[in-house]
Amino acid sequence: MAQVLLHIGSEKTGTTYLQHTLHANANLLRKRYGVLYPTDSLLCAQRAHHPIAAAFLSSDRCDFISPSSKQPVALMMEHLNRLIDRTRSDCVLLSAEHMSSRFDLAAIYELAGHLSAHSVQVILYVRRQDEMALSALSTDLCCGSRDWIPIDRISPDVRRFNPLQVVEDWQAVFGRDAVTVRSYASACRSGLAADFLHCAGLEHVDLSEFESVGRINQRISLYEARILHGINQCLPTWREAVRTGTPDAYHEANQLRRSLLAWLRSDNAVSNEFALESALTSHERATLMQRFAHINNWLVDSYGLEAPDFDMRLNETSSSAVKALKPEEECMLMAQVLRVISQRLMQSESHGSISWGAVRKIGAWSKRLGAH
Repeated sequence: MAQVLLHIGSEKTGTTYLQHTLHANANLLRKRYGVLYPTDSLLCAQRAHHPIAAAFLSSDRCDFISPSSKQPVALMMEHLNRLIDRTRSDCVLLSAEHMSSRFDLAAIYELAGHLSAHSVQVILYVRRQDEMALSALSTDLCCGSRDWIPIDRISPDVRRFNPLQVVEDWQAVFGRDAVTVRSYASACRSGLAADFLHCAGLEHVDLSEFESVGRINQRISLYEARILHGINQCLPTWREAVRTGTPDAYHEANQLRRSLLAWLRSDNAVSNEFALESALTSHERATLMQRFAHINNWLVDSYGLEAPDFDMRLNETSSSAVKALKPEEECMLMAQVLRVISQRLMQSESHGSISWGAVRKIGAWSKRLGAH
């Protein structure tokens, strides 16, 4: 029997950084400390255990992995259990943030059944909902969302923003003592990797031996967000790609977005004058935090999280936000986008993985802007 530590998120709480850190030091953890962080391609994608999470979800909810990475639950879990036995690991670390946001009770029970031979501890990091909303906006736009910040739809009914619902479901399956809840803000102050290893009972692991990992996800600026919001109106969403049976078109659009951001940044083509934080007013932040006050107070009372993590902190944000660009400003941004794309295409004979259809769609968007 092994001790299995499930790091289930939440999303936007440094999960990518932590996953990259554990993946980069997987050999050290196994050889020096007997801790297994699986890295084989069947269980691990993008340095995290997304294929394990995807195995318990329907295909239309697996936009976070390529279609070829989704495998049957039985195959996935049999492979994991054989790996644990073969490596004689006493401690196993698994990390997949979508387990918190997308697993319902049925999926959690099914996962528990496949891990019944082991002792399971669940670790969940939580974050202020207003900061979650901004960080989620950055990620969602990079993944094709056509929405801006849907203030009215960010509510306790949305699992992604409601840690109480997540905690109660995982406690119902594994028991209260098996679920650890930590403040992301507090963990950042002490060091996220150190905090996670402490929660996992691995305080003896010497982090000075670890290969360092730099910042993984760079938050986009307000102007970059506006550019992505615009081009996403012309590119396929995940739901559209699933409905038409062309999931690869969605992943191709993601590649275009990543390439475009990299090009814009390397050419300094877009001003970073406004941070994405300016997309929310202090009043909107206060409204969001008030909406989740009872949930956050429960976290403070039940898990001893620091109350300041959930204070309004109105003085830390401007009273007004940059809400929308003027048509001429949006046209200028689009002109920069088209200039950068055309330069990169001329520099490359093969054009990489750029879809001409996607470029034509962006061009059509620029024409619509010009009509204004």
